[in-house]
Amino acid sequence: MPASPIARIRTLLRKRGVLGTAARVAQVLWRRVVPRRVPPHPFDLEHGVETGGLLMARNIRSGHAHDAQSTAYYGTQPSVFRAAIARWIEDISAAGQNVREFTFVDIGCGKGRVLMLASNHPFRRVLGIELSPSLVQRARENLGRWTARPHPCDCIEVIESDVLDFALPDGPLLLYLYHPFEAELFGQWVHFLAAQLAARATTVYVLYLNPYHQKMLRALPCAQHLWSDVFAFDPQESAARQLSDAATPVALYRLTPTDQPRMPSTGADGQ
Repeated sequence: MPASPIARIRTLLRKRGVLGTAARVAQVLWRRVVPRRVPPHPFDLEHGVETGGLLMARNIRSGHAHDAQSTAYYGTQPSVFRAAIARWIEDISAAGQNVREFTFVDIGCGKGRVLMLASNHPFRRVLGIELSPSLVQRARENLGRWTARPHPCDCIEVIESDVLDFALPDGPLLLYLYHPFEAELFGQWVHFLAAQLAARATTVYVLYLNPYHQKMLRALPCAQHLWSDVFAFDPQESAARQLSDAATPVALYRLTPTDQPRMPSTGADGQ
């Protein structure tokens, strides 16, 4: 999900200075008064679902105390997901593992776009965790249409839950995050994750998009940063985007039980 408003303003100040930032803020405010027409997302047009749009945190409240830590809903671009998952598959293949062994878990699954994309791979299971009841309902509606046709993984489920109430499934896992919550909750989740890892015997990977808080993840003794990269949107996705970004930074971590060997890291370090 996109960065928080404060984080985005800090980034703008660093890149554009005060005048450039003021101009960009004015542009955003103008678009709210006279919104730019955004075409339907090409993924939605192709598959008859509705996963597009930008929903701010105030529009997806659940009544839970952690609403204040939500960022927003903005679906992962399919081209970014495909590039990132392909690189992850290369990594696990080099380690002698297979996608079929893994359960895929999208933390903050929104309208379910990533769950649909993940089901195009033969995961053992595909799970989505989402706090917002309105997004859970939309994700389930979308999946109802999606699963009308067979896919390599047809074991797909959306679970309405706070992230700190969700126990990790058994077996090898790929946890997927698109900046779903702010630093306070992310720190709590990392501690919650570490407590669950202590009782596991299998590897957990974390594929983290827009990894603003990855320093907390990297601080875990069992966490190994494998790579960071930036994946660009394809041209059709760029035409339908609602934010200025045309690419997404991605980082991959491997959380290794202490009795298992660690893989060599590849690529440049991230943040």
